[in-house]
Amino acid sequence: MKILDFFLVFLLTLVSSASATWKGQVVNKCSFPIWAKTTKQFDNNHDGKLDSPMVKVNADGGTYNAAYDPVYGDSEAGEAHGVTAKLEKEADATFTTGHVYQIEWTPYWYQDPNQPVVSADISVVDGNPFTSSPRKLEVLGTDGKLVNIEKCSPRTQGEPRANSVFCAANDKSCLYEWQKNHALQAYLDGIKSHECPPMNSDPKCSHPIECNVTMSGTVRFTLCA
Repeated sequence: MKILDFFLVFLLTLVSSASATWKGQVVNKCSFPIWAKTTKQFDNNHDGKLDSPMVKVNADGGTYNAAYDPVYGDSEAGEAHGVTAKLEKEADATFTTGHVYQIEWTPYWYQDPNQPVVSADISVVDGNPFTSSPRKLEVLGTDGKLVNIEKCSPRTQGEPRANSVFCAANDKSCLYEWQKNHALQAYLDGIKSHECPPMNSDPKCSHPIECNVTMSGTVRFTLCA
């Protein structure tokens, strides 16, 4: 009986690990439409496709649900594969680098598969067409509410814990948007290139939201928040 119980627990662990589902959602509250697609890191459907078709997201409250889910896995073994929602202001099916905004998220585990973590960030490495619009990234639980902030890490060393990021309308990128070399840019510190250490402990470096979470939830990005 003990052996049977062991295998039942083992099978439940495998099922719970494989069924981790972290959805992505974009809400467009702007007065203009935007265009979106989803890109995955890993062809888990084995159909040769990494990019979804481009979709128009209507103005004044239109929503876009990411076409793919990330793959939950061991971060040390490289088994976790994230998903990126790509946004642009103009309808360009090629999503040419230079004017593409990105929302990225990956659920993973470290040492214990029953202790899931989600890492989420907003990125301007391929452009930022939305600097003039306020932007917000949130990590939500299955109840649709922000996850407990005590379960989240500080964005950079010495800062408060964070379960969301807000970027005000400006003519430049936000402090916490993922930058070239994962660092803050010249307009902030006068350094054009700045390498960031592991775990982004340098206060000059941008940092994703990272929270200890349940197996499911939603990473939600709101434009014109």
